[in-house]
Amino acid sequence: MTSKDEALKLALEALLINCGGNTEGIGKEAIATCEQALAAPVQEPVGSLNITSYKGLGNYDFDYVGQLPDGTYSVYTTPPAAAKEKNT
Repeated sequence: MTSKDEALKLALEALLINCGGNTEGIGKEAIATCEQALAAPVQEPVGSLNITSYKGLGNYDFDYVGQLPDGTYSVYTTPPAAAKEKNT
């Protein structure tokens, strides 16, 4: 399976080859977007949250009240940046 970065590199290469140096309009925008996405830092989790429905002996000062199913979830310092939408 191809990773997202590998797919972006392939798309960028195809755009550069097919545009033949003529990078005007949407081709120029697509090339810039691929380059920007490849240059963006990869966000790494800083911790994990384990949720279980077990209610035996435990610390109830931190009792979880929420809607997540049991499991382990990655925790990040900030949410991933949302893609900017172009207003037309």
